[in-house]
Amino acid sequence: MISYRELRTLSLDFRRISSNLLNSDDDNADVNMVRFKKFIDETPFISQLIHSVSDGVDYDFKKYFLIEDRGWHSIDIPVDEKLHIKAQYDYITFIVENDKCSVVGQAIQFPHSSNKYVDIIQNFIDIAFKPLINYINDAISKEIILLEENHKQTLSMIQNIGNVYGSAVQGTNITSTNETNVNDNDKLFDMLGQAIKALAS
Repeated sequence: MISYRELRTLSLDFRRISSNLLNSDDDNADVNMVRFKKFIDETPFISQLIHSVSDGVDYDFKKYFLIEDRGWHSIDIPVDEKLHIKAQYDYITFIVENDKCSVVGQAIQFPHSSNKYVDIIQNFIDIAFKPLINYINDAISKEIILLEENHKQTLSMIQNIGNVYGSAVQGTNITSTNETNVNDNDKLFDMLGQAIKALAS
């Protein structure tokens, strides 16, 4: 099971590597895509997350990324989120593992309004893979929240009220140990008797 510290580190590392991908230009887009895929494949928490969604799902990513039609390529987003996640992951795999394929080559096939490669690439990555990045970020954040709830810091409080001593541990459970010392029993009985007489009169 992943620890809280490991999860926080993972969150920072994933945000950095996904930010690099989203901010790619024509010089580093392919490298950033390879690094992104390598990171999610080699990080057990993320790899298990992707496989838990996509394993056993029979779906061709080219039904989602319409990249074989003539003219502009397009994206047809499936309603089922599992299909969406699988399609994005498979498309990344296709780009990374295909020698004749590049991020720039794919990006320029999708509709764009800019003449700058950097804008075309970043727009392509954003529309094609940002949902996958968000899905992974959300899963990490949810796990962090669960671990934070399970590992709340406990505060210790010692109380000393007259001759009554006790300690309590604050948090989800409270444990209290109290010890009361009474030395003057006769005096206490006399005072109690006087109080009873006063009430009677």
